Amino acid sequence: AEAGTATFNISSNESWTISTSNENYKLSETSGEGNAEITVTYPANETDEAITVTFTVKSESGNDTVILTQRGAGEAEKYYVKVTSEPADWSGRYLIVCDDASKPQVFTGTFSGSYVLAAEVTIDNNNITSDPTIAGYEVTIAKDGDHYSISCSAGYIGWTGSGNNIASSSSVNSDNYRWDISVESGIMNVQLDGDAIRYLHFNNSANPKRFTCYKASSRQMEVSLYKLAE
Repeated sequence: AEAGTATFNISSNESWTISTSNENYKLSETSGEGNAEITVTYPANETDEAITVTFTVKSESGNDTVILTQRGAGEAEKYYVKVTSEPADWSGRYLIVCDDASKPQVFTGTFSGSYVLAAEVTIDNNNITSDPTIAGYEVTIAKDGDHYSISCSAGYIGWTGSGNNIASSSSVNSDNYRWDISVESGIMNVQLDGDAIRYLHFNNSANPKRFTCYKASSRQMEVSLYKLAE
């Protein structure tokens, strides 16, 4: 893959530092305070294998990770396709997207307190083309008994058990980390097993825009799933 740039956002009211697992991937800033957009400048990957780089953002509140994956020179371009009908098994690699917003937004996997940050994404004929930034937003859906787990770079996605929030864990430790996924009348439902009135939804009016677990009655925006085409 060719050389280029990728970006990720930090939402914070604290000072922070960023470290990288690969010094060839240069950061526009390695320390700062408050909100910031970070640009990663990366060299061409002339090998046949993908390169994965981890950036760790450290602050007083804890650590967050951002993962960038750059495809190899011999790899074909990858893309994600919107799911419009219910499969027998949801297992696979996806992007979580709110495509009803005025500017489509993708679930980045970057936690900021009780929510996950969103980023604008380009959709062309129900397809999203992958690049190092987009690949870092990917989530994995896996079968867990009669339900599913959803994991991202920060861990398994779930709910703390109280309020409008979203949490991450290193394991699926309760029904608050299990999900039921369905398509009804063209609408995607990503529903929490531990509290069936809560859904993974998008809040387009908040600042910053965010994904979290909302009650259906809150009338936030539904999400769509875009599956990696194999």
